[in-house]
Amino acid sequence: MAGTIIVTATKKDLGKVENYLARLSKVLNRQVIIEARVVEVQLSKSLRYGIDWSALDINSLGQVTVKTDKFTSVVSETLPSFQIGVARWDFTGLLKALQTMGEVRVLSNPKVNIMNGQTALLCVGRNVTFVSRVETTSTAAATGVVPTTTFTVYTSSVLSGIMIGIVPYISEAGEISLTITPIVSDLIRLEDRTVGKVGENTIQISLPTVDLRELSTTVKTKGGQMFIIGGLIQNRDRLEDKQVPFLGSIPIIGHLFKSREKIEEKTELIIMLRPTIAEQ
Repeated sequence: MAGTIIVTATKKDLGKVENYLARLSKVLNRQVIIEARVVEVQLSKSLRYGIDWSALDINSLGQVTVKTDKFTSVVSETLPSFQIGVARWDFTGLLKALQTMGEVRVLSNPKVNIMNGQTALLCVGRNVTFVSRVETTSTAAATGVVPTTTFTVYTSSVLSGIMIGIVPYISEAGEISLTITPIVSDLIRLEDRTVGKVGENTIQISLPTVDLRELSTTVKTKGGQMFIIGGLIQNRDRLEDKQVPFLGSIPIIGHLFKSREKIEEKTELIIMLRPTIAEQ
């Protein structure tokens, strides 16, 4: 790790070691630039099973077309148009395509450089701290003196949000292998539990309830290509109050003009990544 190595060998073998270390240093010092978009799509009722990717014209995203507008003096307008198409995926184009499936909300827009073989961790969300352990220490006192009790409180934290672990590997041919582990955690509630009582003091700890969505995958791609991770679907139920204007605000009888509706919301988390090899 300090970058120091001592080799004792013949001159010929030292040359081989030098060449090997030069190649090793070149491989280890390579970097991958990863652009990411983490978006959440609120699905409509027709997409209860998730986004229909076959309905999206992904191949045409970011397409550049050159027609015969500037060649009318050479090519007749009655002949077929001359076109050059460059199909390259684009974040903006894909986001616009996803908007046809439902409301799109961008959660994170990170860009990070990662050394070859090293781990990067992207976190978006809220860190919630809770009491996980309480220790009591009683000290003996002299005769006629009430003993004292000392409480030591230990806390832990839980992430309510998104965490993505990425490990890149670059081959000699310039291909990038990515090991990706996205974890989505949603803190549902913290329950206080009584675990004991010391005198008049009640000892309580908090127990978190967390919903998890997690997967792990390894993909191989060339620099500049984008790939998508989807299928992380979550259901949420919320209550929405409705009332007739003015009449619903009348005391006593106003509840006759009010109603409460239970609305089910289904969202799908989409992770888009585009890795490129940084120039040496």
